[in-house]
Amino acid sequence: MEAPAALRARFGYPADRPCVTVDGARLRAGQLSCRSLNFGSFYRTEGIPRAEYAVELPVAFLLEMMEREHPSYVEDALAHPNPDDPFERAQRERGWPAPAAMLADPVLVQMALEMYDHDLLVEWLGDGQPPELPGWVANTISHRTLADSLVVIGGGALMAGR
Repeated sequence: MEAPAALRARFGYPADRPCVTVDGARLRAGQLSCRSLNFGSFYRTEGIPRAEYAVELPVAFLLEMMEREHPSYVEDALAHPNPDDPFERAQRERGWPAPAAMLADPVLVQMALEMYDHDLLVEWLGDGQPPELPGWVANTISHRTLADSLVVIGGGALMAGR
């Protein structure tokens, strides 16, 4: 996997370009990371300060991830259908559209954002503690939107270094 700082730079986000907001303050991406292990869990976090975060990342990165992951998703769904999965069902009804078409579909785009949101954060920000302190660690996702050329993912974060 590409290092988060190199990935961001490849998409026009050098280390000094803020793309993160935590409790209203603009921060560099190096000040926020994402938990991979125990994401969404607050086990053993009593007393650690919490904040709301939002991350902006380019739609081009979402599209790149989808183009990389989508073929194996479709292959698996065809081999092992799950008619109870709304995302799979919606794609099947539309003839398994390509990722770019999914992002233009008002139903599929939200489902795609929900499918890829955590992986986007882990690759964009890195896993574990952030490389810069003071910093934060994203622990939940409460919203995700696509507007113009940006994906915005937000939720709750825990103060890093604790």
